[in-house]
Amino acid sequence: MNLTLNQKYLIQLILLFGILIHTTTSLAIEFSSGPESSMLIELYTSEGCSSCPPAERYINKLNQHDALWKTLFPVAFHVDYWNELGWIDRFSRPEYSQRQRSYARYYQRRSIYTPAFYINGSSWRPGWFNKPLPELASRHTGILRIKVQNPAVTAHFMPVHSLNKTLNLHLAVLGLDLQTDIRTGENAGSKAEHQFVVLHHQQKSSINNSWQMTLPALNTLETDQIAIIGWISETGSPIPIQVTGGILRSDQTQVVAE
Repeated sequence: MNLTLNQKYLIQLILLFGILIHTTTSLAIEFSSGPESSMLIELYTSEGCSSCPPAERYINKLNQHDALWKTLFPVAFHVDYWNELGWIDRFSRPEYSQRQRSYARYYQRRSIYTPAFYINGSSWRPGWFNKPLPELASRHTGILRIKVQNPAVTAHFMPVHSLNKTLNLHLAVLGLDLQTDIRTGENAGSKAEHQFVVLHHQQKSSINNSWQMTLPALNTLETDQIAIIGWISETGSPIPIQVTGGILRSDQTQVVAE
């Protein structure tokens, strides 16, 4: 078959485009902790809770913290138990409420509430939301490494001391720079600004301290600022042992956003 010069040029462009696409989707990004424990700060919140906006503003400010994505890893779990007050929080999930209840069971408490902060699994109150974060206690736990390669995630934990218990890897996909115009409920008429919103959370157990997971496809996202955080805990305990993570590159966000 004889091809014209233009046809040959078009074929070359198609082949080159295919190579570029393959290269882009095969790029990997890795996150690693040090051997000393990092800080996981969890906020349990809701767009339907009138007491939550100050807590949201507090955690939002951590976006400028020097230790962010190094030794500081914030996550905001939006619970669903305030949805009945007239505003359905689009970021809320029943499983996020269940995670907060797992803390209540662990500490033998009867009730849960928002806003609620936990730092490395311990309840913490930031005063009138002007209290600095506590000093991170130096504790050698082990190195957690996470590798993201569209759309696969692999992780491995190397503990400082041998652990006889099965470990869970928690993997959270976070959205940053998100906004919501709240039209009804206790916060009607306000604009909610969110950082570190948990858009997806999954966990998996392992007996050899290695994990393989797949990132989900998430749509209806309004930001290309996506982060991923992973942390280790013992099976049956919500208390984190080690955590790492960070911002995904733009070529990685396509695996979690349609």
